[in-house]
Amino acid sequence: MIVSAIGSGTIDVNNGLALDTDTAILITYFDADLGTGSAVIGYVSDLGSGHLLDSSDTINIISSVEMTAVDYANFGSNSLMFG
Repeated sequence: MIVSAIGSGTIDVNNGLALDTDTAILITYFDADLGTGSAVIGYVSDLGSGHLLDSSDTINIISSVEMTAVDYANFGSNSLMFG
């Protein structure tokens, strides 16, 4: 899962800017540990007023779709548009 992948690191989800309290963020990542691999779509409901996702945050999974890493790279570069 992403928590073990993050380890002691962090992911900046707002370019260094603080988020409003109770701001939810949508996340997607490839998880090679789910059988043959899966795209995982989920959200974090509250990072507090921070902007860093770390291993202490709770990730709520919306869906996982089995696919290869190559499929996910294609999906990510051609289908996911976050602005």
